[in-house]
Amino acid sequence: MGNAREFIENVLSNELNELIDELEADVRQATGQQRLPPFSDALMRAREELSNAVRDISSWHNVARSTDVEPLGLVEIISAAQKIVCRLYPDFQPRVTFSGDTGISVTYSLQVLIEVFKALFTNVYAHSEVETPFVNVNMTMSGEDALIVEFVSDCKDLNKAEQAASDNNEKIRTGEYEKKLPKEGGSGLAKVARSTLREGKPNTTISVDHAAGKFCVSMTFRIIQI
Repeated sequence: MGNAREFIENVLSNELNELIDELEADVRQATGQQRLPPFSDALMRAREELSNAVRDISSWHNVARSTDVEPLGLVEIISAAQKIVCRLYPDFQPRVTFSGDTGISVTYSLQVLIEVFKALFTNVYAHSEVETPFVNVNMTMSGEDALIVEFVSDCKDLNKAEQAASDNNEKIRTGEYEKKLPKEGGSGLAKVARSTLREGKPNTTISVDHAAGKFCVSMTFRIIQI
């Protein structure tokens, strides 16, 4: 089973991603355009769905493990999410820094956090319009179970970003973001909002810092450490 899992995660995954890379390169050459919004969006969804499918297939070979769970650093979790997104989009090379309580470790909710930061990095790739964007992640523990994270990234079109922030905040406020989850599989900022539920309400706020040219996503997670 170990050999099968290694083949799926390393060989098969790479071969399938290379097919998508070849398709993208062919279209770029034929059109002379680096990005075509409808096509690029479809490819982004295809890459994400492929990544999820490969992970699902690989998990079929998992066996039961010890109930002893070692804590993992939040910086490591975020870095892992970054590497996954950079693998999906080789031209995406963000410059990431960490601040605040960078020594925070988490025992549970690891996969949820990885999925959240994958969505955030993917959002930067899709919408920042900056070739090598700066990203800063500030993290703080508040009390025993509240993890506050500020994810701040470069943004070129601030007016467009402001509209996106306003639209998403309204969807989060009204609960409309939940309606998109069945169709989109919980992608993007909807996934982030859903992951910050506390007492039935999402704790995600999106804003734009016009002076600094930054897109900001503020999140509070409920973290259970046993």
